[in-house]
Order: sequence, then C-alpha cells, then structure tokens
Amino acid sequence: MTAYMLTIGDEILIGQITDTNSVWMAQQLNLQGIRIVGKASVGDVHDDIVHAIDEALRKADLVLMTGGLGATKDDITKKAIADYLGVDMVFHEDTYARMTYFFKKINRTVSDINRNGCYMPANATILNNDKGLAPAMWFELSKNMLHQAESMTAGRGNFGFQISDFGLSSPKSEIRNPKLLISMPGVPYEMQHLMSDKVLPRLKASFPMSPIVHRTVLTAGEGETMLAEKLSDFEDRIPDNVKLAYLPSLGTVRLRLTAKGDDEAALNIQLDALKAEMESIVDYAVAGYNEDTMPVVIGRMLVERGIKIGSAESCTGGYLAHLLTSVAGSSAYFEGSVIAYSYDLKEKLLGVTSETLNSVGAVSEECVKEMVKGAVAQMNVDIAVAVSGVAGPSGGTPDKPVGTVWLAVGNAEEVITTKLGIDRGRLKNIEYAANVGLNLIRKFLLSKEKA
Repeated sequence: MTAYMLTIGDEILIGQITDTNSVWMAQQLNLQGIRIVGKASVGDVHDDIVHAIDEALRKADLVLMTGGLGATKDDITKKAIADYLGVDMVFHEDTYARMTYFFKKINRTVSDINRNGCYMPANATILNNDKGLAPAMWFELSKNMLHQAESMTAGRGNFGFQISDFGLSSPKSEIRNPKLLISMPGVPYEMQHLMSDKVLPRLKASFPMSPIVHRTVLTAGEGETMLAEKLSDFEDRIPDNVKLAYLPSLGTVRLRLTAKGDDEAALNIQLDALKAEMESIVDYAVAGYNEDTMPVVIGRMLVERGIKIGSAESCTGGYLAHLLTSVAGSSAYFEGSVIAYSYDLKEKLLGVTSETLNSVGAVSEECVKEMVKGAVAQMNVDIAVAVSGVAGPSGGTPDKPVGTVWLAVGNAEEVITTKLGIDRGRLKNIEYAANVGLNLIRKFLLSKEKA
C-alpha cells in the first residue's frame, strides 16, 4: 500500500505553525509497512484542495488529510471533498448529539456556527473523535466514484474550474481502484488519537500489509561521518532487504535498521543479529535504544547506580538542568543547579578562585573543574556537571572565539573535561554544549564501572 499526505491550512503555508502532523503520520505508516510516496501542504482555497486531492489519489492508494474540519468559514475541507466526489453535504445527527453533550458539560449552548460543523459529505464513514468535536471521515472510493470524480475534474463540475487550468491533461495519469481517502482534524493530539485508535486498526483489519521491522540504536559522542566509516564494511554485508539509516541531531546519531519481508518472525531474528553486530562495531558510542533520549538514558543510569547529581552552569543558563529535569521522576537523582554567569557568583557560590578567573578566565578547563568541585560540595551530591563558554554572537576573543566551551563532570576526587570549538549560532551552541554535557556524564559513569 502506498500513501500520500495532505495538510490543509494557510497557517502552514505562511510558516505560522510547523507541520508536525505529516512527520508523525509518516512514522506511524512506515511502521505498518505502508510506503510514503509524497506529501503536500495546501492553503484554505477550495479549488486548490480539490486539485490536491485529485493529484494525491493519482499517486497513492491511501490519502491522509489533516486540517480544515472546524466550523468557521475558512474550514472548507469537507465541502471540497464533497465537491470532488460529487456528493451532497448532509447533517450528521450523531456528531450534533456529541457536540450538544460536550457543550452542556461546560454550560454552553451550541451556536449556529458550531452546528454548521455537523454537515458532512454524504458518503463519509464517520470516525468519532474522543478528544475533540470534529470527527474523522473515511471514504472508500469505488471505481464508479473515482470515474465520476475524474469526469468532474476533466470539466468544470460543481466547483468552476477545469483540470487544464492547472496545466494537466486529465486523464493523463489514471486513478486506479480501489482508493482510500481519510480526513482528520489538524490539531495534533486529536489527529494522533484518531490515527492510533481508529484509522490504523481499521486499515490493518481491512487490508493486507507486508511487515516492516525496525531496530534503532542511539549513539552519542561520535559524528555521522565517523560512524559511517566504522560501519562501512558492515553496510556492504547487510542483505538487500535491510537498510541502515543515519539520523543525526545535536550531539547524537540514531542508527536505524529497517527490514522488509513476508515473515515478521524471521525479520525480527534477522534484525536482532544485525543490531548486535552493529553495536559491537560502534561499541562505546551506544547510549540507548528505540525512542530513548539522552536525558532518559542519563536518568536511568543515575537511578541504577543510586547517584545524585547537580549542575553548575554559565553559558548554558540552566539548559543542562532543563534537560536533566525533563524526565518524569528526575527528583530521584537531580538535586539542583547553580547558574553563575558572573565572576562574582562563580567565586561566592561555587568556590572558583580569583586566581583562576584572573589568570585563565572563566572559559577554561581550570574554571569548570573548580565549578564541579564547588557544586559537589555546596549541593552535597555524588557528582556534578559544569559548563562555561562563549555562546555568542559576541564576546569572543582571538584565543577564545565564539563557540569555545569547556565542560567538566566529576566528583570530589576526579574530574574529566572536554572542550568544544564550533560556532553554530548562540542557541545551537547552548543546545549542543548541553547535549555534549549529557554524554560526558555518561562517559564518567561508565568509567567508574571499568575502574
């Protein structure tokens, strides 16, 4: 099965919001073995939506649409679908009853505008939305329906344009039977609920799908190119039905193995063996698996070892602490943070000596080592992480240009350090430094096991 995604809304086209819906949908469809052949964003323009539906149905078996299902005048997706399919809009009593019940709970009455949102294309199968007011619509398009829609786009139909207006010659690319068109709300959590609880189960029950299996390894501390060099021979050996993808982000790279075939059990055995081999090659860079993030990995390691940690931050301004506390239950291992930007607070709160600050400055290995020692003592923690640098865009010097950052992790007896020297812009410098700090924590904890 092939799929095409359409996101509807002017706000997407002008960059007012980011289209996260198609990213999430693509991930879920891929897990089901459905091949994505394209995606597009379309504004709140009737004829543009109609044209986009026509194009999408020519390219894929399944078309997933999000957005434009509300009750306001700019929500025109339902009318565009009805016009494309040549059907009337009809009032859906069940949707109205659900809407009335919802408004009664919040002591409001259903307005005429809200009531108008209960009109649906006549041939829609309604999938109730338990997270919002607008339901999803499922259309199974028969050969006759597709032929009618194609005939309408070849002429002016109900919506006043010709397919030739778009530089196309219908039926240049034939719409083949059968097809599915599914329209969902654009609100991400509503769409995700409908996809997970209604759409995907219905798809799996109705249509045979070839299994697709993934294994994902989270690595840290080595860049994409370095990992690719190490895995070059391994990639040459993997079977044709398996692909290796590199998914880099700041400070980490995910290695994803994907296998396709007819026997899911055999695919799982195959990928388990390949994952084990891949891990043995990249070795120390392996940090986690599947959906793990570095904060999750670090939190798990600290809990397993019964270790308390604190942070001492200058240029990152608390971003490291934010990452560490982004994990539920982080109070089990995170004690607190000292954000000491000035020389004065570095001395008073962390015990950094004036000799260090006056001789080598705050952006130095000596300073972050003393910040770690001070944080361990002041917070009474087992280990601490410290960072100090030049985030930019100003403040750099010839010997310490923008992007120069020193990080340290350690305890009262031992401290390890690392230096960064790449300028990615202020916010990326902060984010990258914090992620490197997380990996430095991981390295320090692992070093204690090997000692």
